[in-house]
Amino acid sequence: MLPGLFADDQRPAMKPEPPESTTLSRREALLRMAWAAGGLFATPVFGGAMVGCSSDNSTVASTFSTAQRELLAAVVDHILPPTDTPGASAVGVPEFIEAVWEACFSEAGQQQFLAGLATVDAQAQEDHQQPFLACTPAQQQALVVQLDAAAFQPSPAPSTPATPQIAAPDSTEWVWGEPADTGPPPPFWRTLKRLTLLGYYSSEPGATEELRYEAVPGRYDGCIPFAEVGRTWA
Repeated sequence: MLPGLFADDQRPAMKPEPPESTTLSRREALLRMAWAAGGLFATPVFGGAMVGCSSDNSTVASTFSTAQRELLAAVVDHILPPTDTPGASAVGVPEFIEAVWEACFSEAGQQQFLAGLATVDAQAQEDHQQPFLACTPAQQQALVVQLDAAAFQPSPAPSTPATPQIAAPDSTEWVWGEPADTGPPPPFWRTLKRLTLLGYYSSEPGATEELRYEAVPGRYDGCIPFAEVGRTWA
């Protein structure tokens, strides 16, 4: 404050600053990374599933089993397969999803995710009488396309739009400045696909090889023909 700017009885009261933690929890680190990568991916995923870290009395396993990890790696590689850039599993997307699942999902959210992952094998058994990993690559891709089409079918328009209930900003239902979805949780496949995209494009290969990235960009050009740059920029 500049001396003499305010009389003694006119100086504005200064709010004490809360002490800052010198450490960052794993959960908070994941949240910050997801927020930085873009709320369009993150909000629908965490809004219904994240209500804090899992309780110590959780009946859900703390990590995925080996079979679940192998199935998850195969599935995400069909969502983002390797081409001239690395695929999803090569950049660590399965490990990212498991970390988010472990640190950020509620017990109910964890159970729902594992149940959804099991439906991939169940669908493979129904269609091909064998687990997903035992199917041919063509059969696996057809199953993924089938699951994707079912999850992203357009919802019928409601006859009478309901008035949304907006949670207070300091409520636990408030997620990154937007009210959490109070309806049913999104289908498993939508959650999996959004986490796959979030994990991939927040990885170094996803941001620098799949996308264009320049740490210190030059001048701002507001409108450039896409053909001149070739890819979306991170």
